[in-house]
Order: sequence, then C-alpha cells, then structure tokens
Amino acid sequence: MTSHSSTSGVVTALDADLLRVTLDRPARMNAVRIETLDAITDALESRAGDSAVRAAVLTGAGGAFCTGADLSTTTTNDRPTAAPIDAANRTVAAIRAFPRPVVGAVNGPAAGVGVSLALACDLTVATKSSYFLVALTKVGLMPDGGATALVAASIGRARAMKMALLAERLPAREALTAGLIADVYSDDEFASAVENLTRRLTNGPGDAFRWTKDAVNDATLTELDNAFARERNGQLETRLPRLRGRRHRVPEEASRRVSPDLRTIGTATTSITKKAEVTCRRARASRINARDAGVAESFRSAPG
Repeated sequence: MTSHSSTSGVVTALDADLLRVTLDRPARMNAVRIETLDAITDALESRAGDSAVRAAVLTGAGGAFCTGADLSTTTTNDRPTAAPIDAANRTVAAIRAFPRPVVGAVNGPAAGVGVSLALACDLTVATKSSYFLVALTKVGLMPDGGATALVAASIGRARAMKMALLAERLPAREALTAGLIADVYSDDEFASAVENLTRRLTNGPGDAFRWTKDAVNDATLTELDNAFARERNGQLETRLPRLRGRRHRVPEEASRRVSPDLRTIGTATTSITKKAEVTCRRARASRINARDAGVAESFRSAPG
C-alpha cells in the first residue's frame, strides 16, 4: 500500500513488512515544511503498534536526502515562531521512539534539520557522494532538531563543536571514519545495499532488535530531550536579531557553494513541545514496563 501527499511532499509505502518513508520534494532538494515533518511523524506513529512492520527506512527522492527547512514561503518580516521547531522535534522524537529499527538512507546532501533526521535513525548509511552540513551558524543561528545531542553522541564533543561552530561540510567517507554514520556505499550500489540491509532487519529477531535499540539509545541519547528545549530557546533568541536588522549575512562564497542548504536552512529550527515530551515519556515508560513485565514473567516461569 502506497500513500502519496502532494501537499506534504512525503510518500509512504508498506512493502510487506518494511515501512518506506520518502521525502518527495526533489525540486526543493527535499527541503521540509511543517506539513512535511508532520507527515513523517504521522507515518511512523500510525505504524508504531503494527506488529506486521518489522523495520522502516527514511530516504529522499532525487539527488538529495534533505537540505533543511523550506523558506520559500517566508519573508524577512515574519516573526520568529516555534511551529517549525516543534514540528521537527516531534519527527526526531518519533524516529527515536519507533519500536523497530529505522534505516536512514542518505542518498545525497543532508543539511540543517536533514542532519537531525538522518542521525535520529538507528542505522544511517550514505552514498559516497553525500555529505553532512550543520551550517546554521553561517546564518547567525544555532543547530537544531536535537543535533547538538545527536552529533555529539556519535562523534564526541571536539568533532561536534568543529562541525557545528565552523559549519564545515563533512563528506560521507569522513563521516564514516568519524563514527557519525554506520556505512558508505558507492552511488551505483546504494539502492541494492539499502535493500539488503533492510531485509536483514525485517528477517531478524524483532523483539531483540527493539530491546537493543532502546538500550543503546537510552544509554547514549540521555540529553536529547534537554537538547530539544535548549535549541528551541536558542533558535528563537538568535532569530530576533535577524528579524530586526538581518545583521548576520551569508558570505558570498558560502552562498555559492551551499546555496540550496543556506536558502532552506534558516528556520530549520526544531524543538519538542510539551505534548511531544509527554508522548516520549509515556512511550519510554511503556517500553520499560513491558520489558520489566517480561523479565518478571521469565523469573516466575523459570524451573526451580
């Protein structure tokens, strides 16, 4: 079953036991709007309790994974709003909370909130030509979408600081070496490699995968919820000077090199709302209770 929304720019398909979620806005290099983020969130949350789904994959159509937030409909006079921040962090939280492994198939540039979406996945793989760019400081903003926690959890404080403060593009090969992603494939072999990876997951032990995913994420992403809140505040604060005088200008050279990213990345601001925080806590509590109940039952049924 395939669902396509021309409004949101997201295609979802249930391929046997694999949920495919595709950003389908190639003309905008898969830059996201609030509707796009909400559609991804809905696709994951609506299938979270479906036992037939054993894995999910998030990717982009065309030559990009996701180049940030789409600013084509915003103006310089728009007041800072938390709406895109909240929408993106609900999506990152939904990826994190999904009870099956999620593969992030990065088929091209990942910038701004696109980096957060990619790194929220459990197994992030990329084409050799792909790169990762957290360039918000170049437009006078701070990273968002939980990036300050997701990047640091993967590659450590020093490299995360360099990536965030200097807004340097990190090619896929270097991202693999640094530990930011799980694997890199040649562009020609990428589709088949992702297919093989997802089939290994759908054919594997679902419950063991779920417990392992939760355990690793709980051990390494302890600051994710706090990062959402800090980034939400920081994004709104740093956007106020831009509204008053647009004092922070993108250097001409940077604009030429990464113009798709910087045109769309400006309000790639993402943060979790109170509702999303409650949802995350309830989901985590539910998983813990189920796990504890299973352990207790195993002790009761054990011989002797």
